[in-house]
Amino acid sequence: MCIIKTLLVIFLITILVDEIQSRPEVDWFDSVATRLFRSGEVHTVLIIHQRIADYSDVVKNELFGKIMGTMPSVIVEVDGGVINLKEQDFGVVSKNTSSLLFIFYADYSGDNVQIYEVMHAMKKLTDFSVNYILIVLRTSSNLTRPVENILQYAWDISMSNILIVEIRRLNSEKRTVASADNTKVLGCGKLKCYGANGKFNEANSVKLIMHQFNFFSKQFFHEEFHNGVKLFPNFAKNMHGYVMKSLGNYIWPLRYGQHKDKKKSFFVRKKFELYEDITRVLNFTTTQQIFLRGEWKGWRGNYTYGALLSYYNKTEKVDIMGPLSSMLLSDLHIKPFILEAMKDQELIMVMPTTYAINQALINKALASTVISLIIFALIWLVAIILNFDGKIWSAFAIFSALSLMVVHHQPLRTNQRMLFLAIVVVSFMYSNDIYASLINLGIDPFVENEYETFEQIDDSCSTPMMQWYDVNDAFVGADGAKLNLKKKHVKGTLVSCLEKAVEYRNVCCLTDARTMYASRFWLRRNNGLHRLKVAKPIFASRTECIWFREGIPGKREIIEVIKRLQETGLSSGWYSPADNPLSLQTDNHNRIGEMDEESRTQLLRELILLGVLGYSLAITIFIGELLVHRFGSSAKGKMKLHLPGVPDRKIERREW
Repeated sequence: MCIIKTLLVIFLITILVDEIQSRPEVDWFDSVATRLFRSGEVHTVLIIHQRIADYSDVVKNELFGKIMGTMPSVIVEVDGGVINLKEQDFGVVSKNTSSLLFIFYADYSGDNVQIYEVMHAMKKLTDFSVNYILIVLRTSSNLTRPVENILQYAWDISMSNILIVEIRRLNSEKRTVASADNTKVLGCGKLKCYGANGKFNEANSVKLIMHQFNFFSKQFFHEEFHNGVKLFPNFAKNMHGYVMKSLGNYIWPLRYGQHKDKKKSFFVRKKFELYEDITRVLNFTTTQQIFLRGEWKGWRGNYTYGALLSYYNKTEKVDIMGPLSSMLLSDLHIKPFILEAMKDQELIMVMPTTYAINQALINKALASTVISLIIFALIWLVAIILNFDGKIWSAFAIFSALSLMVVHHQPLRTNQRMLFLAIVVVSFMYSNDIYASLINLGIDPFVENEYETFEQIDDSCSTPMMQWYDVNDAFVGADGAKLNLKKKHVKGTLVSCLEKAVEYRNVCCLTDARTMYASRFWLRRNNGLHRLKVAKPIFASRTECIWFREGIPGKREIIEVIKRLQETGLSSGWYSPADNPLSLQTDNHNRIGEMDEESRTQLLRELILLGVLGYSLAITIFIGELLVHRFGSSAKGKMKLHLPGVPDRKIERREW
């Protein structure tokens, strides 16, 4: 009996403990922790709450205890007045820190003033395009409309990831009303509201209502908490045609344009294909903003990209901009808004094409001539030593055979014919190269100069021209010839520089490789492609980035799309690393250099096979002709003419 009582007591205590531990006002945070902390999207919690004299709020104490037991946390008390979170030291919390969860806890009666102040203080502290805000409100009545105002205001100040948890306590009368009309209690209006398992729980005196807002579809969601409720849903996966203001890089990419008078040409921006892919995946649109110089006071004299972007960030005139060089954005407050490296761009120097005598071709012709003379001397010496017929093995006859010219007399003896055959085979193999080198020497004795060092560039270029934004990148730590180029450089656009380089031949242009590659069509149109050449030295290698306005909705999703495009290698010319398109191609031989190693190996195999087949066929035909000639002459010598005998008889003259 004693054992039974003991078991009963233990059972009752277990039930009581479960009842004590189970508190709906607190347990809902487990779903938030699962959604954010355990998935790796949040690493720190900043808790902000009202300072009150009464510390008997059990729900708040237990909720804060659960939060601090789940995540690294910092607690801040506010006591009315102006809230300035920047003045406080949070340690891990700073402007450059990402993946934070901000929690504001307060008793709520419909007044939004203090909540707006806290939201403004939070916004000054960090970027809410990658952070989350959770507002916990304790209410005792239906305040759905003021809560919707909070959600709308949060989106207006670029706080896109927001969730409001309403802990609503209901007295007996309100529980009766709730049983009669769930929608009226929750204040959902025309939208549907859901309870746990789709039913409204009449037994509870506390209702946990999750308030969320899809800004893109302009739709509010008020849902009673249950295990399957979606907290912090990713509304940015479908932006429903949301318009973002973009400013593409006016340096690159480019397309060709021409004035009506057709006397001047210019470059204008080409639509950035990366924007098209992002907008297609996330279902938003972009509108190109006009770049106005006059609207920014610092344009003249002290212009930097950092100051420009800071200006646009404050005025919210541009949401997304790029691609830009990360070296242009040196301001610390700009760095948190830059996407990771997309592609390294190299600054190169475009030089006028100059020519010099092709010494390699001359050396090849001289070497071929010397080898031919040596072979000629050896054959002539052999003919003299072996006492061959001087008429057949004269110097002119040997030279004619080596040069594949007509030989009027051929030897008949076997040893002489073997030597003659060797001469013909050698002439077949090498005379073509000898003739080709001599012809090339006569037709094209010049070759393009290669600019392989900064010293060669400095010696050949008297006026380097470049854009202002390339100067610092190209000449960081410059010395020697590179420093000399910096001292004598002038500022100018790429189009004007290319025109002067083609016309005057003493101007060189500093630009990035991809812009130069894109401008080849303009050079072809103006007959200048073959008149310019890219130097081999690289002045600088810089990383391209995408800039986002602070608090832009969907920033995390945009970055994820770009990363996936980069990883999969789609449109490698726009996103993924590729070979550097430096060279300006002028002939088909240079285009072979653009092939990869596998293509070059395959081409070499085909050329070798073709050469072997050609030589084999020529030698076979040659041997066949010798055999036919040999056996044909022998048979002709042995052939005799047999005619039937004609008897001698006297022909009498007949007279008529």
